[in-house]
Amino acid sequence: MNRFRWAAIVCLTLVSVTLNVRNLYLRERIEESRQSSRMAVGRKLQEIPVRRLYASGMFDTELSIESFTDDRMQLLFVLSPRCGFCRSNLPNWERMQSFLAGRSIRIFAITLDDSPGIEYYQEALQVPIAWATDSQSREANGFATTPQTALLDPTGEVIQNWTGDLSAVLEDVRRTLNERLD
Repeated sequence: MNRFRWAAIVCLTLVSVTLNVRNLYLRERIEESRQSSRMAVGRKLQEIPVRRLYASGMFDTELSIESFTDDRMQLLFVLSPRCGFCRSNLPNWERMQSFLAGRSIRIFAITLDDSPGIEYYQEALQVPIAWATDSQSREANGFATTPQTALLDPTGEVIQNWTGDLSAVLEDVRRTLNERLD
């Protein structure tokens, strides 16, 4: 009977260790995936094929590297009309816009799809919105996660990126914008 108990304890310990190692491995892969799905700070955005959407002539058929080059700082919203978090973030984006009114900053948005509802964002934000059509370039730029709010320098390099609901970090966003814009 003792041998049976010891064998059972050894087997259960091995199973437990195996599951813990597997769980750790999966957590690391998930974290890597999360990091690669957002815009990386310190990295310049690359060329993105887009279709013009409510862009008032700002974008034609493609966003080139020059599209992210401006003599001003730039604020980019990455959204999807189907994203509930994007919709709940809309008041935060509107607050940021009113906070930045009259300051030298270019504000625009990129949507990951053209599903119904994009008009709602256009009316609320009143900024050019372009539809990023190519999934490979979206992933290369870190546009796989929505909502994202990114501050870009005049060359198109990501200075700061906030992912998800901005309500909890809105003061941090304002402080960062103040520091960078003054």
